[in-house]
Amino acid sequence: MTMPAPTPWVPAHDTLILTEWAAGRSAAEIVKSFAAIGVIRTRSGIIGRLQRIGAPQRDPEVRYVNQVRASTLNAMSRPKAKSTVKPPKPPRQQRPGLVFGPVNILDKAATEKAINTAYKAGKSVETRVNEGCGVDSPHARPYMDAPSGSCRWPLSEKPNLLACCNPVASEGKPYCAGHSAAAYVGRKGLGTAGWVVGRVNKIERIDLNVKPRQPAPSDWDAARAAA
Repeated sequence: MTMPAPTPWVPAHDTLILTEWAAGRSAAEIVKSFAAIGVIRTRSGIIGRLQRIGAPQRDPEVRYVNQVRASTLNAMSRPKAKSTVKPPKPPRQQRPGLVFGPVNILDKAATEKAINTAYKAGKSVETRVNEGCGVDSPHARPYMDAPSGSCRWPLSEKPNLLACCNPVASEGKPYCAGHSAAAYVGRKGLGTAGWVVGRVNKIERIDLNVKPRQPAPSDWDAARAAA
């Protein structure tokens, strides 16, 4: 797009520019005055023409007033920015238990049914542990003295904790054949309430807070056989 050629300067234009300049108008305002009479001028052209025709220097105070006025007009002509109101910050999310109250995850009837299905031979895991699950343990000895490769099923309470000590059923398992049948209920029982209760009871009985290992008397087997 080509800009239209500026209009040649004539004496009437010089008179107008000097009059406007003497009145304290800025170069931008003089451009608007020329535009009002249909003459195209630029700010740079106005300043150059003033220098060529020898226009007097502008008083510093007048220049300052023109600068303030120009900046004010520019500020007024700018579109005002839209005020954006930030939405309020949402409150911190509370735990579901505080909002809806405690939730009973397992139904009581379903829990009892799951525990009953986890029983074996009509006895709970705790009862089977206390009674040795009906497995004969002729090699029982103190738990800390149980030899490697023997069944570690607990037979009594601390501090006189005994281990079954029968040969393990297979390599990699800690129990004999009888106690393995009681310990491993199969994949169908895994994760049920009865299975969880059984594991908890077992862990409570075999914890890490056992007494330090005590040297067994050499005649322990003889004393046990005599008893």
